[in-house]
Amino acid sequence: MTPEPLTTREFAIKELLLFLLVAFIFVLLGTALSVGIAPLLGIEDLQVLLGNISEDTPKETLQSVQVILMLSQVFTFLLPGVVFALWYYRKNWLKRTLLSRAPSMGDVSWGLALLVLTFSAMQLVYWLNKQIPLPDSLKAAEDSSQALIQAMMQLDSPLALPMNLLVMALLPAVGEELIFRGLVQRIFSRLAANVHAGIWIAATVFSIMHWQFEGFFVRLLLGVLFGYMLYWSGSLWLPILMHFIFNAMQIVGQYMYFQGKIDIDLDQEIEMTSSNLIMGTIALILTLILCNYVHRKRKPQRLEYERAMGENL
Repeated sequence: MTPEPLTTREFAIKELLLFLLVAFIFVLLGTALSVGIAPLLGIEDLQVLLGNISEDTPKETLQSVQVILMLSQVFTFLLPGVVFALWYYRKNWLKRTLLSRAPSMGDVSWGLALLVLTFSAMQLVYWLNKQIPLPDSLKAAEDSSQALIQAMMQLDSPLALPMNLLVMALLPAVGEELIFRGLVQRIFSRLAANVHAGIWIAATVFSIMHWQFEGFFVRLLLGVLFGYMLYWSGSLWLPILMHFIFNAMQIVGQYMYFQGKIDIDLDQEIEMTSSNLIMGTIALILTLILCNYVHRKRKPQRLEYERAMGENL
């Protein structure tokens, strides 16, 4: 008797379990490598250092931390994504992760427009997010992450800004989008048999994995936006590009502020005045209007994406 072929959902469960296994192995390898290399970089206790990093941390130590952060990005996101895709999808890995298709100039244009509007709208979302009371432990984790970023902005060597862009903008954009949009969104869209569910689930996991809950809804909505960019364009390169630009704008702005080249601190918490509230609301409404317009105009791409989500190996 011939066995019944696996359903799409069964294929997706298999994908998920194998992906989690690969990701777990690489996280262990990355952690072991970071702990092992830390003493060679002059760091005696990596966890203690990361928990107490500040603007007073020596620059040589911060440069060593940059190397550790780079290893973390590579082993947590980039390598697991590439290795899993190559191993599981084999010769179809570029097609399955939607890296085989470049975005058109039209895609880039509406993507940039959405990014600019979103950058303004997220100020309102961030302020609303901060009104939610959080346990002290979660606030401490947020403060620690922010202190690390601000400390990195103090570096003033010729390679400081390029290294920060590599570690905190380019590697996260490529690695996180490959994992969360190229793989996780695909898997959960197939599990739920619904593209929209896949986008929102992947975005939720994306936000949780940052462990910064004062900005949870900001990252959730950014993840949703990147997910729909993939859905509407059929190219993973579009959310990768927009993710990089979003990160790079903040890093360059923060770097220039801490180097005394501009007077505006982009990371400073805004006061929710009536004018800021109105501007944020308008930006949010315009974002939704543009999203609706793009959604209607990109029907052929959406249908192609939906068909791809139903294909098995």
